[in-house]
Amino acid sequence: MRTLFVIACFLSSPARSQGPFSQQQTSIRFILRNAPSPEKRQIETMPGGVAVFDYDNDGRPDLYFVNGAPQPALVKTGPEWSNRLYRNLGDWKFEDVTDQAGLRGEGYGMGVAAADYDNDGWTDLLVTSVGFSRLYRNRGDGSFEDVTAKARIPATGWPISAGWFDYDNYGRLDLFIVNYCVWNPATEPFCGDI
Repeated sequence: MRTLFVIACFLSSPARSQGPFSQQQTSIRFILRNAPSPEKRQIETMPGGVAVFDYDNDGRPDLYFVNGAPQPALVKTGPEWSNRLYRNLGDWKFEDVTDQAGLRGEGYGMGVAAADYDNDGWTDLLVTSVGFSRLYRNRGDGSFEDVTAKARIPATGWPISAGWFDYDNYGRLDLFIVNYCVWNPATEPFCGDI
């Protein structure tokens, strides 16, 4: 995770000599929580995703981190489990704007894909989670709305990743969601002693 963070921070500033960064310097306080259990379930091995994108069109790349959720319910029960959106203020400074953006998320998050799916000039997010995906449309005012049902995104399987591309060269983005496997914690082999 630190390597990914270093890459993201490197992208946030023009090329020049820079010293090391720290949490105090950047104000990023995200901690990936994978909900470890004595059973060592399969979902615990899957890290959360991150998107580097410019959500507010200010020319600086912002960061969105996807987080897990407690087992066995896989429901976010508090702020420590929230996904996080950090607005890049420049000069290695970031501001947590998760609540204003409405992007705390739900469920056990897996991945995220950023693209302007509706061609309105604002980057939107598709977040994959165990059992479902959510499509968040960027309203352009610093907030996002859940348009999953309107866009008819199916809630099946275990989506771990997604990608946007123009499959049919029609000028509009198409969505490809990758499902990992059929997972049932009740039938998963015990891996606690391995």
